[in-house]
Amino acid sequence: MTEVATVNSITSAYRNIQNRIQMEYHLGRVTYDSPVNFNESLQKPRHRWFPYKEGFSPSFVRSFFNRYVDGKSIRVIDPFAGVGTTIIEAAMMGHMGLGIEINPLAFFISETKKIHLNPSQLPEFNDAIQQFLQSPLEDIALPPNNDTVKSYFEPSDLEALLRVKGFICTLTPGPIQNLFKTAFLSAIEIFSTHRKAGNGLKRKTKQNNLSLLGETAVDRLKKYVYHYLKMYHEDLALGIEAHKATFIHGSSLEIRSMNVSTTFNAALTSPPYANCFDYSKIYICELWLGDFFANSESQKNFRMQSVRSHVHATWANRYENMGSELMNKYIYL
Repeated sequence: MTEVATVNSITSAYRNIQNRIQMEYHLGRVTYDSPVNFNESLQKPRHRWFPYKEGFSPSFVRSFFNRYVDGKSIRVIDPFAGVGTTIIEAAMMGHMGLGIEINPLAFFISETKKIHLNPSQLPEFNDAIQQFLQSPLEDIALPPNNDTVKSYFEPSDLEALLRVKGFICTLTPGPIQNLFKTAFLSAIEIFSTHRKAGNGLKRKTKQNNLSLLGETAVDRLKKYVYHYLKMYHEDLALGIEAHKATFIHGSSLEIRSMNVSTTFNAALTSPPYANCFDYSKIYICELWLGDFFANSESQKNFRMQSVRSHVHATWANRYENMGSELMNKYIYL
């Protein structure tokens, strides 16, 4: 009887939690052009700077603020910020925003997307772009210390990537170097033999035909990186500022130790889903080639510290003092 009563109590507690969640149901055909898909972002200034597999569309974020905010500036938080769509869009609308993100790649992209170059810096950025186009790219960066990552590229394409990376390393650390690095990161999947699919990477059945007669891998890569750099320059020249966006690299579960002293009027986020999407695997090439991982231990630490969306996680002895007894005892374990 005691066990039955415990189960009934747990069921009742869980149902009470469910009943407090307000749901809106949208009936109709679901497509990949829906508001919670990243496709629209690929067409919008700043949001299009890096192709990301998961994320809100800017119009969805904007509609949220238009519907629930009465026009005054508010403070918004996104505890699972990804590449910062919510916070960047909020900032462009004049709101103050804070995004927290554990993935070092996504955090870097978010920080880059809020860059503002003043009129005197735009010519400097353009000069760096022209220098890149004219450079023989003689400096070659070291390859990643991961044989799996190296196996995802043809030798000539990997060398081309390392030559571009070598050039980027010669730039002065700062906003312009970060813009170049973002363009470099955007090229990695295109020049890989594998594509992002499901929970990881799968070999492409048909390679992208990027070459013209007589073109080298370096020529092709230069052309692709230049496409992104030109895009960044165009967007920055619009003068739309996102400086009110703030990002913290870390886990939102540790927000109490982050010295976040403000209160927030709204939260808009996409929390981890209970699926098999493992960011440490699907972005493994970008994480290693971008020097976000230095060794296998750093990759393991990221995977273990993140609030993992994939169902392969081992929850035992993790965050035992967080959440309710119901969550800790009966759901996580």
